[in-house]
This record gives sequence, C-alpha cells and structure tokens, in this order.
Amino acid sequence: MVVVLTAEWMETSANQQVIGMVKVVFVHPDLGIGGAERLVVDAALALKRKDHHVQFFTAHHDPSHCFPETNDGQLEVTCVGDWLPRSTFGRLAAFWAYVRMIYVALYLVLFSGVVFDVAFVDQVSACIPFLRLRGKVKILFYCHFPDQLLTQRRSLPKRIYRYERKKNLSLALQSLKLLVDKTDKDKVGNIHLMMAGGYDDRVTENIEHYAELVQLSNELNIDDKVTFLKSPTDKVKVALLRAAECLIYTPDKEHFGIVPIEAMYVGTPVIAVNSGGPKETVVSGETGFLCEQTPQEFSDAMLKFIAGGIDKEKMGSDCQKHVTSNFSFIRFSEQLHYTVQGLMDERKQR
Repeated sequence: MVVVLTAEWMETSANQQVIGMVKVVFVHPDLGIGGAERLVVDAALALKRKDHHVQFFTAHHDPSHCFPETNDGQLEVTCVGDWLPRSTFGRLAAFWAYVRMIYVALYLVLFSGVVFDVAFVDQVSACIPFLRLRGKVKILFYCHFPDQLLTQRRSLPKRIYRYERKKNLSLALQSLKLLVDKTDKDKVGNIHLMMAGGYDDRVTENIEHYAELVQLSNELNIDDKVTFLKSPTDKVKVALLRAAECLIYTPDKEHFGIVPIEAMYVGTPVIAVNSGGPKETVVSGETGFLCEQTPQEFSDAMLKFIAGGIDKEKMGSDCQKHVTSNFSFIRFSEQLHYTVQGLMDERKQR
C-alpha cells in the first residue's frame, strides 16, 4: 500500500490507537535548501518530536549548502550515489533523478543494513517498487505537485524533459521598474528589492538565469535598486523577511509554497500570483494581495506599501494569526504522526 499526501495535506482519524516508536527513513533526491527540502526536514523533525526514529538517505548532501538540521547532528543523513550524473549536457535531469533515486533505494534495501517500518518518499516515485523489496515496509509518498503538470508540453520530446524558468522572477524586476516610475521622487530612495534564494552552481539553469536577471535589471536601469543574494543562511533569510515591507512571490501555478508561510509567520505580508498554492495560503486584502501576473498589478500592490495606503501593523498581526491557526508546526506534527499511526495499524491488522 502507498499512502499519497498532497500539499493540501492529510485527514486524520480520531479512533487510531497510540503506537510506539516507528523507524522512518526519508528517501530524497537532493538534500539542498529548496522548499521541498524544507518540507522533508520539517517532516522528519515533526516525527522525531513524536519520539519516532528518523534517518535520511539521499543522492546528494553538501554540508555547505544544506539546512543546518541535516548537518548539526539533529538528523542522521546517509549520502550515496552522488557519483551518478545529474544531467546529460544540461538535459535529461528528470531521467537522472529517477536513476539516482533508484540507486539510493537499492542501497537502502540491499546493502545498508538499516531496518525500517516506513519509507517517506517525495518528488520521485520511481524508487517505490524497489523499496518494496524489503517486504512489509509501508510507503508514504508526498506529492508536492503532479509531475506531468510541472512543464509545458511543447515537445521535442518535452524539450528533452525540462528546464524552464518556472519561478517567474523577471516579473519582480519588471514590477519594480513600474513602481519606481510611479512613485513620488521623495520616496523613490526608500525602494529596494532584495532577490534572495537558493543557488547551486552545479545546476546550469541557476547559472544562466542569474545572468539573465542581472542583465534585465541593467536593461531596466534599476540595477541600483536591486541586490541579488545567493543561498542566504536561515538567520539571514529570517532577518530579511522581518525587515521587509512585503514579500514578492512570483511563481505561477506554484504548488503549496513554503516561503509565503515563512514570511507571514514573522508578520510580513505577501504579494503573490493569484494561482496555485498562494490561493490557499494568502488571504487577499488581509495577509497580503493576490494579483494577476502582470507588472501593472504587482506594482500597484507594491505601491500600497510605499504610499502608506494600508495598516502594515494590523496586516502583519493578521499574517501571524493566520499562520499559527492553520499552518503551525504542532498541527503539522500531529497530522503526520496520525498518518504514520494509520500505516502501522494497517500492518498489524494484516
């Protein structure tokens, strides 16, 4: 049996019985610093908080480019198969992700000697049949987003299966240009955009897109209004979110998206595209604004913060209340714990 969890999360059963410690292994392709990695790390910490034993198996883990919990002893991480390529001449990234995950699964089942009850898998499901070689192990698969919807189907086949500028970051720069143009001169000096995010020099798209964004900021003549910050630490990221007037979140049809939650948790409103995960997480007009993905609409929303047209203190308070009521770590822990309980109850019944 495979339990599939989606970004809408999972329902719980009130009549499940309490069980003892469960041994859970997390099988993840690349334990870096992205949103998917933040989710699995939080999931592992949530289960550990409920006294379960957790351990990671991954094909890549760089101690200098990872979340601190995976490098400071809180979570045990085993990395195998990093010698396998990530792509072929910048293409076939998804194919190699499948190969690397299958290799990790085979190592875990056949050679690691690790005994486990539940395997938590996300992103790549191709490894699941190989994990089943262990016998009665239960599989919990977290579906961040249906894989077939991750790309536009404009083949040669599917542009040799991915790479696309899916975060829509140029929208933030174009919106900033309009904002500068429509803002009173005495307030323009207060405007600055910090573009901060994960950067991996092993990924060709990261290198190319960074250069494109720098070039675009120069072409728009706003290079003095933009700072590009690669792979900030957690402390720096939190400091930036706390100091910001608002978070600009530009992905279109993004799945759940953890960044808006992080921003609202520290009281920073979010301006996001009116599609995908933000429609579930951002309450437009209360915790930020949902906009069509045009520079005009985004710049109009940004201007409200610059011109003082909103009560930032009240909106920040509403942000924090919204997150703690609906997306708290404690609630997340309880729900995941009950899901694992359900898997073990079913195994006992068989």
